[in-house]
Amino acid sequence: MAYAVGPRYVAPSPLGSDIGNDCLSNLTPCATVQYAVDQADPGDEIRVAAGTYTGVFTRVSVLFASVVTQAVYISKPLTVQGGYTTTDWNVPKPMANPTILDAQGQGRVFNIENTTTLTEISITVAGFSITNGNATGQVDCWGGRGAGGGINGQHYRRRYDRPHPPIHWRPGFYG
Repeated sequence: MAYAVGPRYVAPSPLGSDIGNDCLSNLTPCATVQYAVDQADPGDEIRVAAGTYTGVFTRVSVLFASVVTQAVYISKPLTVQGGYTTTDWNVPKPMANPTILDAQGQGRVFNIENTTTLTEISITVAGFSITNGNATGQVDCWGGRGAGGGINGQHYRRRYDRPHPPIHWRPGFYG
């Protein structure tokens, strides 16, 4: 299978649109980070322009056989980088170009699961301010519920670059 040559691009509406879009052109970016993740091939980079991205999506967790709700669900190796502008997609500047993922209290912000193997996959998330994550009632790897409102993940290698805008999570497996 031949993979498309990335990166993928995301910008808020009205410039961004998910309808019939593969997110490969910075002139016609997607509107949601989740849609770009869904379009991406393993190893792709997703470049996200400044703005506030709201809304959550549901998925069936392969690991837990339950429905999970989050702003961004990642299950493959990817780099997701915020802090770009629609006029400069080359150099991210997250402090000057805040990129906010807001789950509005309706689910986690990031849910990261390796659904193919029990070995780690590599995920890079940088340049975001994440806020209003809520994991109440959602399953976690320890069989409990409610952990990881900001970032929740199983079987992935984490890399959080600094400096970046605040990521509202506590260090550890969950955030």
